[in-house]
Amino acid sequence: MHALCLFVEQGEKAFMRYEGTVETLGEILSHQGGEQNLFYTVSHIKSSALPRELGVPWKMKIPDFERTEYLAFDIDGIQETQDVHDLEHVMEEWLKKIGEPIGERHYIASGHGMHILLRIPEQRSIDFFKFYASKYKAACLLLYAELFKTGITCKQVDPSIFEPSRLLR
Repeated sequence: MHALCLFVEQGEKAFMRYEGTVETLGEILSHQGGEQNLFYTVSHIKSSALPRELGVPWKMKIPDFERTEYLAFDIDGIQETQDVHDLEHVMEEWLKKIGEPIGERHYIASGHGMHILLRIPEQRSIDFFKFYASKYKAACLLLYAELFKTGITCKQVDPSIFEPSRLLR
């Protein structure tokens, strides 16, 4: 089985792993209480590659990348109270400029900013990360410029998350 993975804090330095789609992982999150550290992948991985319980997932590199169907963008330092409608407008303008067809969008408050997950029309292999790194960096700079132009302040749109083994928090 290949799935997106979510790691939910279960105590000090103990995390439980869940697998599924963005929608099923969202359902799991809706039943979690209180503030917790959450880590997740946007790439599908071989589920047999990870233990069910982990100590410190942020120190791990995710093994056995299979494919991805999402592009993730990490906007550092944006106000979490920022109206998603404002972000949606910026995303529309930005997507027109980069000329990429994008499906659904998910906005996730990260504690220090915002993650935006964009569903891409076709699943991509690991080669995608090798060949499109410079284009991704340019897209991050353009998104930062669009945010700035509309008065939405942030520290950066972080290009370092563009790798298949990245865990997001």
